[in-house]
Amino acid sequence: MTSLRSDARRVRDARRGRACATPVHGGGAVATVGAVIVTTVAVLLALGSPPPVVLVAALVILLVGAVAARRVTANLLAGLGLLIVRPYQRGERVRLHTPDVAAVLDAEVVRIGLLNTTLATTTGVETVPNTRLLRTPPDRPSSR
Repeated sequence: MTSLRSDARRVRDARRGRACATPVHGGGAVATVGAVIVTTVAVLLALGSPPPVVLVAALVILLVGAVAARRVTANLLAGLGLLIVRPYQRGERVRLHTPDVAAVLDAEVVRIGLLNTTLATTTGVETVPNTRLLRTPPDRPSSR
């Protein structure tokens, strides 16, 4: 009985937006690429390199960083798409098919962020990368 109450409390808190699910963090990769670009630009300028060389070097580092952090980049682009198009609203019920575990997840959308979406289920709070929402679009459960 206590387990059911705690599960119900987690779902209720998630619906209120107070639940703190573990998000997909992308700040580390972005900060690292930014630091490398700034350092490279500073060194090239200190060595007296012409501005076109500095610009090309910065663009090459940015491109390499985006490829290296492709998972973060993909989730960021998917999140921007979800936030612009808004196919799902906060509080909406969705059914997400998860082929890796051959299961169906019935959940309520709690938060749509830049990198991930937080869903409240009957067993707790789940955080799903935004690329997963775009890869396997959730069904809207019938209201029976």
